[in-house]
Amino acid sequence: MARPYHGPCYPLIHAVEASIQLRVCHFLTPAGPTPPASCVLAVQVCDGGAPDLCATQSATVNIGAVNDAPVNTVPGAQATNQNTPLTLSAGNGNLVSIADADAGASNVEVTLSAANGNLTLANTTGLTFSVGDGTADGNMVFEGTTTAINLALNGMVFSPTPGFSGAASLSITTIDLGNTGAGGELH
Repeated sequence: MARPYHGPCYPLIHAVEASIQLRVCHFLTPAGPTPPASCVLAVQVCDGGAPDLCATQSATVNIGAVNDAPVNTVPGAQATNQNTPLTLSAGNGNLVSIADADAGASNVEVTLSAANGNLTLANTTGLTFSVGDGTADGNMVFEGTTTAINLALNGMVFSPTPGFSGAASLSITTIDLGNTGAGGELH
């Protein structure tokens, strides 16, 4: 904070009091799998006087990637008649899909479970199964790229247990297997 000085023509240091304290600085990088490795942060402080005197200081900020959690997208509540399969697809407006901003071409793991029915994927190309095989499974666990998995999910069929009437459910869990950045495996 500067105060007017009404004294001799020479400046007195004690006539100007300045206090700047930066406690927290937030810096956001653009969204995406690979942030820049570093950036330059420049700070300029001016005294607001006449003439306006300014000082600038720069510092390089090194940026480390963090592991972003995968995201599952599921439709709202669905309904089907007894003994009638339900196709989950983009064309039907009820697509189930996954995304992981930093998995790239690396594999992620998906667990699908159905209560009171079973699931059949649209295809299994590019998938490796550790539980089930993608056809008429109540539970399945598989790995693949997000692209291969989304192709398998687009057209997935939920088939209710024969003769069943009531509430059924589908659950999906995606694990990124620790792809890209600090933070380890995320769900």
